[in-house]
Amino acid sequence: MLRIMRGRHRARRLLLPPRELVRPMGQRMREAVFNILEHRYGCAWEGQVVLDVFAGSGSLGLEALSRGADHVYFIEQHPRICQFLQKNSAGDPHATVVRTNAVQPYTLDRQADVVFVDPPFGENLLDAGVGCALVHVKPTTVFVVQKEVDATFVCPEAWCVDASRTYTYKHLLFLRRASGT
Repeated sequence: MLRIMRGRHRARRLLLPPRELVRPMGQRMREAVFNILEHRYGCAWEGQVVLDVFAGSGSLGLEALSRGADHVYFIEQHPRICQFLQKNSAGDPHATVVRTNAVQPYTLDRQADVVFVDPPFGENLLDAGVGCALVHVKPTTVFVVQKEVDATFVCPEAWCVDASRTYTYKHLLFLRRASGT
C-alpha cells in the first residue's frame, strides 16, 4: 500500500496499477528525495511546477501536489496506468495527465521547476526521457533521475550531476545546470 506522506492529502492511499505495470518508489526513498529537494535545493513547493516523466503510479508528482505544488504534469503512455493517475489526482485542477510517449516531443503549457524522471528499468529510455523533458525547464530547474545502479546515463550538455544517492539496486541523481551556462 502506498500513501501520501505529507501535505494536504497526508495519509491518503493511492490506487496502484498492477505490479507488472509499475515500480512505485517506496516511502523511505520518496521521503529522502523530498528532504533533499527541500533542504539542499530550497524547494518550498508552493508555486512550483512539477513534471513527472514516466509517471507510473504518480507517487512523486502526487506527493509534490499534496505539499503545495502549483501544477503537476504526469507524462505517461500506458492507457491503463493513465486511468489510475486520473483516479488518484481525482479531478484536481492542478494536475494534468498527459497520455504520450515520454521519449517523443510533447507540449506543455508551463515550464517546470522540478522534473522527476523514472523510466522502466531495462529499457534504455533514460537519456531520451531526460532529453525530451529539457524543452520544458527553467534555468533553475532540478531534475531527480532514478536509474538502475549499473545502467549508463549521459548527462545532457550544460547540465551536471549535483548530488547522488544509492539505494540497493537503484541510483538517484540530482541534476542542475552547470555553473556558467
